[in-house]
Amino acid sequence: MKDSRAVLVLAGIVAVQTAVGYFQHRERVQLDLGLGHQQLVGAESVNPQVDEARKADLRANRSLAFIGLKHRLRVMGLDELRVNLKEVAKATIQKDYWQRHGHFRRAEADASGSRALRVFVTELGLAHEVENRPTNFDPTVA
Repeated sequence: MKDSRAVLVLAGIVAVQTAVGYFQHRERVQLDLGLGHQQLVGAESVNPQVDEARKADLRANRSLAFIGLKHRLRVMGLDELRVNLKEVAKATIQKDYWQRHGHFRRAEADASGSRALRVFVTELGLAHEVENRPTNFDPTVA
């Protein structure tokens, strides 16, 4: 009886270690990809051969990617994400970026199957909708 319990306990420990290792590996891959993206976009945004409109898009994308990475790695909670996105949505560069690429970001999030990406893009869209409402907007009037 003691041997079977010991085997079960050992199997449970191995299963937990395997699961923890898997999630740590996924987080490390996301971090590596995110940092690589930041470096590539940063290098491209200072390239003198790139036109100003493209540089603006790259700067906007870089800041959104950084916030998104922090959210996916659970460094930033949902409330903090909302605060950051509302602040980002105020910038003209971000408004232009969202107007040009928002439809693509939504389609990308829907196709990805990633809950974290869908939440991020949904919150980003909401932040832009709130920021771009007319100043005389009254939500109680239909």
